[in-house]
Amino acid sequence: MKRISTKLIILLISAALIPLVLFGIFSIMASRAATYRSVSEGNLNVAKRAADQIELYVQNGIQILKGIAENVSRTHLEPWQKETIIKNYVINFEQFHEIYITNREGTQVATTDLGTKLAERSKDPAVLTAMRGEVYRSDVYISAQLVPLVTIAHPIILLDEVDGAVVGAVDLIEMWNLVDGIRIGEQGFAFVISREGMLIAHGRDDAKPSVIKRENRRQWEIVETVLSGRSGVFTYKNERGEEVLGVGAPIKSLGWGVVIEQPTKEAYAMASRMTHQLVALIITFVILMSIIGLWGGRQIVGPIRELIRGTRAVSQGDLSQRVELRTKDEFSELGESFNRMTEELLKLQEEIRRNERAITFGKIASGLAHDLKHPIKSIENSSRLLLKMHDDSNYRETFRKTVSREFANINRFLDDLHNLTHPILLKPIPLNIHKTIDEALQGYGPEAERNGVRISREFQGNSLRISADRFAIERVLKNLILNAIEAMPHGGELVVKTRAHGQRFQIEIQDAGCGIPKERLGTIFEDYVTTKRKGLGLGLAISKKIVEDLNGTIEVESEPGRGTTVTLKFPLL
Repeated sequence: MKRISTKLIILLISAALIPLVLFGIFSIMASRAATYRSVSEGNLNVAKRAADQIELYVQNGIQILKGIAENVSRTHLEPWQKETIIKNYVINFEQFHEIYITNREGTQVATTDLGTKLAERSKDPAVLTAMRGEVYRSDVYISAQLVPLVTIAHPIILLDEVDGAVVGAVDLIEMWNLVDGIRIGEQGFAFVISREGMLIAHGRDDAKPSVIKRENRRQWEIVETVLSGRSGVFTYKNERGEEVLGVGAPIKSLGWGVVIEQPTKEAYAMASRMTHQLVALIITFVILMSIIGLWGGRQIVGPIRELIRGTRAVSQGDLSQRVELRTKDEFSELGESFNRMTEELLKLQEEIRRNERAITFGKIASGLAHDLKHPIKSIENSSRLLLKMHDDSNYRETFRKTVSREFANINRFLDDLHNLTHPILLKPIPLNIHKTIDEALQGYGPEAERNGVRISREFQGNSLRISADRFAIERVLKNLILNAIEAMPHGGELVVKTRAHGQRFQIEIQDAGCGIPKERLGTIFEDYVTTKRKGLGLGLAISKKIVEDLNGTIEVESEPGRGTTVTLKFPLL
């Protein structure tokens, strides 16, 4: 026996090592993926922050020009006064290389460029755009002093009309300084792309001549992605043939983009180190697990066998089963918990049985009282009238028919209880269905009158016949009519329609009652399911069974607060 247990222990340890190794491989792959994702997200966040700063810098220039336009438009200033204002702005805001103001004809009236004559600017794209009431922003260009500039123009509005333009050249040296200051690791750099795909800033020294040459990188996938307004992460080879991890973030309001490149060997260096460490850790862990498994496996096999025996017995329904574990450790606690669980399950099982019996008996008793109340009440009322009209032979005959009919109804209801688990014996005969419907409606005339319900008939044709069991179809109709009347406790209209549709005969019973909630429609034909406060819920279940046995169909459409329509369809003779 010991030899068998030892073999089993070794087998268990060997089997455990396989998923352990697989888990280790998965952990390595997961950690590498997490590291790659972390590096990419970190670089992308840097790119997004740089994009926000560049956007804020240019937008600040636009806001300054807007402020100049508002100051100039408030009062009628002389040209020398306007020139003084814009010169003060150039002095206070170093990012402006030059500012000038034009009148509504496009002629300069003031400029900060000393020593130049006021010129005609009506053909300049910046002035033309501003004269249309729009803000103009040019692409980045390099001045003769090798300074990156962008021209911005803002309209001057006076009395809701464009009265001129304020045009400024914004110095982007700060953008260059910002890009130069971005360092990812030791070899990661950033560059900025204009909306045409031109390189307008680069943080790597050997790439700065490409900025002066206005090199176009639109053909790069990461550039195309960023200029389309989307952030992206790519691995590709840069212009030097070096594999890099590139992340890009758009500057949406400008149509530009910021891209950060970092050599993959540097970006993923941490992931490689972590992989080596995890491999070493897994190997160490496997060795330790093997030693611990050989030492402790013997103490595990016995309790596990005992627990398996107990759980198998419980799974077969033997809740009296108990396990004996004397290991004085967690297995002992597990065994005690198992024994307590089986004891509680025994108590719970018995309690559920008692509750189910009580609920079932309660529903049956309530349903019997509900479904037998109407025929008994009808017999009672007829009996009281008989005391007054016992000399009337016609009424005695009516009384006899009423009592016979209601006792037949009581018997059929009791048969329904039996028919839930037994087939219903039907004797179909040709029926004048309209006559059968009329008889069912007449039987509930007093009930409808007491509830303030008006009964309307809309019959199509007079001699239509179907093949059906008279008592069974009468049972269905009475049940549906009674349900419709009870659904309108405050009165309303009950409409019964019939029509022939091809080879099918259709009966519609419509009420204007409270309706049935959508979530209950799927269960209204189930046994013992009812929306009433009383009753067994057998009526609709038996009705559906009868209709289907007569080769018919029954459908219900309802809308809460609007009423319910029950549609019966049978083959025409």
